[in-house]
Amino acid sequence: EGGGEGEGGGEGGGAAARAQAPDPAALLGSISSCFDSYMSIYVSLEDKQIGEALAKLLEGETWQVAAAGRPDGRVFTSSKELFIALKRSFKRGTALQMDAVLFELQRVWGKHLRAYAKRVQEKLPPLG
Repeated sequence: EGGGEGEGGGEGGGAAARAQAPDPAALLGSISSCFDSYMSIYVSLEDKQIGEALAKLLEGETWQVAAAGRPDGRVFTSSKELFIALKRSFKRGTALQMDAVLFELQRVWGKHLRAYAKRVQEKLPPLG
């Protein structure tokens, strides 16, 4: 009988613990919010990585495209590679499920896209 009481007591305690357990959906974001103040480091790292990748791409760019042929052959290699890097950054950022981080990352992406556009514009022949 003593063993039966222990089992019954354990089950009753387990039911009470389950009744008090928080809903996992309610926990979503509460743990990750502890890291909010440190996420600027992550955004800075993404900025640095994209900047270094862009510098390397621009250094190796020939600024030559095929006049005819496949449409993807008429695009600068650096352009394709930059968008691949941005896509990877986006996937890493969305995996965090933190709106503030994505907001800051879109600023980083925009900064590098503007820098790339400026460089491409410098390489274009003058109009007129």
